[in-house]
Amino acid sequence: MPDDVLMDEVSATAYGLFGRDDALQVLHRALEGGGSAVAVGSPGVGKSSLLKVAQQLAQRRGQRVLSVAPTEFDRGLPFAGLAELVNQCPDGTIERLPGPQYRALAVALQREEFDGPEADALAVPLAVRGLLTQLCGTEPVALVVDDLQWLDHASEGSIAFAVRNVDARRLSVLVETRPDPDSGTDLRRSLPEPQQEFMLRPLEDWAIGQLLRERLGSRWTPPMAAGVARASGGNPFLALMIAQAMQSDLSKWRWSAQQGHDPIFPVPPSLAGLLAEKVSVLLSQDARDVLLLVAAAGRLTVAQLQRMIEETRLRLALEAADDADIARIGAGSVVDFTHPLLASALYDGAAPAERRRAHRVLADKLEDPVERARHRSKSILAPDELVADELEHAADVSRARGAQQLAGELLEGAALATPADVDAPESFRRWIRAVDTYVGAGDALAARAALEKAAEVADGPPECAQVLIRQARTSDDLTVARSLTPLTPSPSKQVRATTQRGSFTPVRSSVHWCGSRVRCRGRTG
Repeated sequence: MPDDVLMDEVSATAYGLFGRDDALQVLHRALEGGGSAVAVGSPGVGKSSLLKVAQQLAQRRGQRVLSVAPTEFDRGLPFAGLAELVNQCPDGTIERLPGPQYRALAVALQREEFDGPEADALAVPLAVRGLLTQLCGTEPVALVVDDLQWLDHASEGSIAFAVRNVDARRLSVLVETRPDPDSGTDLRRSLPEPQQEFMLRPLEDWAIGQLLRERLGSRWTPPMAAGVARASGGNPFLALMIAQAMQSDLSKWRWSAQQGHDPIFPVPPSLAGLLAEKVSVLLSQDARDVLLLVAAAGRLTVAQLQRMIEETRLRLALEAADDADIARIGAGSVVDFTHPLLASALYDGAAPAERRRAHRVLADKLEDPVERARHRSKSILAPDELVADELEHAADVSRARGAQQLAGELLEGAALATPADVDAPESFRRWIRAVDTYVGAGDALAARAALEKAAEVADGPPECAQVLIRQARTSDDLTVARSLTPLTPSPSKQVRATTQRGSFTPVRSSVHWCGSRVRCRGRTG
């Protein structure tokens, strides 16, 4: 093991970061003594760059680094983040897990086919804890989560359980996320102590100046750099984009600055607009069409793209993307955008018809039924029973893999895709299935929101009774259960109705649910 990296040796500038010494010290303390640190900041402020340097420090300290870097489009993929983490484990680590945990994890990550009873909801989180415990037993581990706001729910829940139950003296967790209080709350509540969360502020003028001179050359004088710093609001990613746009005629901007004038920078007023302009200027329509598939999917390998795009066209598009520093082929032949904001800009800048067309291609060519269903649902303009069926099947697959939360979301999608005016009972049935699935996942808020939708399409006493029975399950108010009696058609169901009691997370909101009861009863006259 190499000698420890001492605190006074840690300099952000030595790693190409400017104005970030204090932030890097916080991350280094978490690496040095265990615990966790969370960097919070706006897009482009340098959170990912900071974590990359922290990973280098961890490796110098002899720690095993496990990193997860989800994209915006990974959120709907069950266990996408966990798959990335597990792929970094040494050979044989997974096989040493107890049988049920190994099987649950293998099915969740699509390494084995589902065959047998549905996995216990705790099996995958236990497996992740087992993996981390194994690794921490041989060497200290640094777990790094980049862009927590995009980590899929199934992965977040499993990782949160694991870090909560692993020896914190052997585990450091470093996280970066955007300033959203609801971002990654499960994981943030579970991080090991000592825990420190800090805001990554915009860079000062001098730091922007050093960054520009380091990346783009010495021609960036302090007055010029100060102008870019003001125009970018201290955002390093935006500052580089502005500076690159000025490179072609830098002498004009330098002369303006020397005369004491603020240059009129040739950029749109927002980061999103600037990125969209970069994509449209530097890439042909054909190249944008190819990369739109990558952006819509979250991540694609070259082999997957070859099943969708003619070979010469694909090669030219990827070469153009690499030349423009927008996307490149990374490890495992995965096509990666050089910055996640570029993927968002390309996707958001595409016309709705272009996005639907991309999702249709993905739905036709991808192999995983869950991914196919998700993309199919984004390719339609109106409810479609065939798409609803596909989404419901995908929900069953997700449940079998242990991704209960995603299964609930897919069932919601199936209910929304059902032509309610033609097949209201099917829409109701799918909403009720979504409710029950959320109950199994322990998500009371999502269950109650889905139950509200079920109440809106309920038609007749039996359906109203189903709504109210489930309301009783999520409430500690017996008044709701008693109100079921006149709506239930059989004595056995009446007994069941009057014995429902909070099977998970009691929620006191009888007034809210009064509206649902009125709507149900209104349908029955």
